[in-house]
Amino acid sequence: MNKFSCVLFFFIFSSFISCYYYRTVTLQASQFAVEYASTNAVETWHSGLAMCTSNSVQTVVGLRFDKVPIHRGSQVNQSFIQFVTRSISTGPVILNIYAENSANPTFFDDNISQNITRRTKTSLFSIWQPNNWTTIAEKGLNQRTTSLNNIINSIFSLPLWSYGNSIVFLITRGSGDTGRNNRTASSGWFGYTPEITIGYNSS
Repeated sequence: MNKFSCVLFFFIFSSFISCYYYRTVTLQASQFAVEYASTNAVETWHSGLAMCTSNSVQTVVGLRFDKVPIHRGSQVNQSFIQFVTRSISTGPVILNIYAENSANPTFFDDNISQNITRRTKTSLFSIWQPNNWTTIAEKGLNQRTTSLNNIINSIFSLPLWSYGNSIVFLITRGSGDTGRNNRTASSGWFGYTPEITIGYNSS
């Protein structure tokens, strides 16, 4: 390889390295809500998020993350929501996790009936079957969702997505779930709040 080829190779390689970065951000949920199927009522003030059911009533949980510092078109290759156990809950549970199909969704409003379920969900979703939660205030792998990569990538590819926009997730009872059990996570109890971690490549 001659001197010119070496310089050209170094320039191209250096440009590639300098133009693509892998970054990770972790954000706390800015708002959370639970909708109850029996009344269609939405509550935004509870210290616990009962996912799947609450006192035998089917629920849908909403989580909102504000000011997401990621540009449109960034490629997500690691992502999950980390919960903290609010109350001990055991038995099989199947949950579906969607995002709201919006580039900048609105806040949850407990004055509006069905303010969670009326939102348009992404066609993509993640199935999560969390293990038993046996220790209050536990924050570990058992409280961590499955990968949300495809869901988040679909939001970041929306034409109106922009750096600093918000993203909302909707957690519903999954197909095949018996409805007998749930997982109840903290939503501010003793300062424990759901967090999202997103690892992505950005140019």
